[in-house]
Amino acid sequence: MDDTKDDHGSQEPVALFAVPNTIATIDRLARMDPIGYDLVREFHAKELGIRVSTLDNVTKNRRKALGLDADTSQPVKALDDVEPWDLAVRGDELLTEIKRALKSHVVLADAAATAVSLWVLHAHAHDTSHISPIRL
Repeated sequence: MDDTKDDHGSQEPVALFAVPNTIATIDRLARMDPIGYDLVREFHAKELGIRVSTLDNVTKNRRKALGLDADTSQPVKALDDVEPWDLAVRGDELLTEIKRALKSHVVLADAAATAVSLWVLHAHAHDTSHISPIRL
């Protein structure tokens, strides 16, 4: 909080919400995505004359009050649950089909089409295992 001097030279604290547009600023910050908020939090804390930790707490409480506090303990599902195929899938046939589909839409050398087909299969199977042989 900022302090202001009265006529006698003593200091009186200024309430956070007495600052013009503070409520609107907090509301706007509370509605931001986490990355956007992180990029501007220090600027706005300085602008409001408060510590960054205070702004974080006020913004967090405002998010809760607005019902924007999502449960981040569970991952967000981008797609519905997929039912397993009822027949056994032969990997070699699947890769051949993926490669054929790629080459029907994209001009690729045979080796590149094979590599992309393997990558597609890897990307779809990635979450089924605790390890992934990715080389960067």
